[in-house]
Amino acid sequence: MPESHRAALERALRIREQATVAESEHASRRLVSDGLTAREREVAGLLAAGRSNRDIAQMLVITEGTVEVHVKYILSKLGFKSRAQVAAWANERGLGSVASPNG
Repeated sequence: MPESHRAALERALRIREQATVAESEHASRRLVSDGLTAREREVAGLLAAGRSNRDIAQMLVITEGTVEVHVKYILSKLGFKSRAQVAAWANERGLGSVASPNG
């Protein structure tokens, strides 16, 4: 293969690889673009694990009032009306598997 063709092929492969990486990063951002903060996602996961507001407050070293505010924001951002909906949503995304009710 002539050197000019080889160089063109290598450039094309690099461009394709960069595009694939960019698409992958975009897809990853889309998966976590639920509008929740990292702390809200953590609270949602603990809700999904069956934790009470008191448990969550103790685990995260925050007040129960702060947990209530997080839950309120989670419900609002996701358009849900109940903790059960949040728990189901979090479980679908594997957020509830990080903390079990007994641990």
